[in-house]
Amino acid sequence: SHAKVTEYMSGGECMIWVTDVNGKYVAGDKKFHSCDDRTTLDIDTKSNDAYFLLATTVGEFETAHRGPFEGNTCFIIEGTNFSFSLNPSELC
Repeated sequence: SHAKVTEYMSGGECMIWVTDVNGKYVAGDKKFHSCDDRTTLDIDTKSNDAYFLLATTVGEFETAHRGPFEGNTCFIIEGTNFSFSLNPSELC
């Protein structure tokens, strides 16, 4: 399965990753990167098992937690380092 996230923040840095249903890291970012370049991050889970999509930003204490999913998903991350959203999208 693939979790795709279009990076559409205003000058922000984010970290986006996937875990299994038990919270174990599967794939994706392990460090912050620029999330304002309008590109789409494609995270390959390398299985058809259920997974969660997670994201956070440099200035945010909370982590956005979406799922579980079984199959491909498409999301968009928007906002700033201190106020961001992670919502379903058709931009992928």
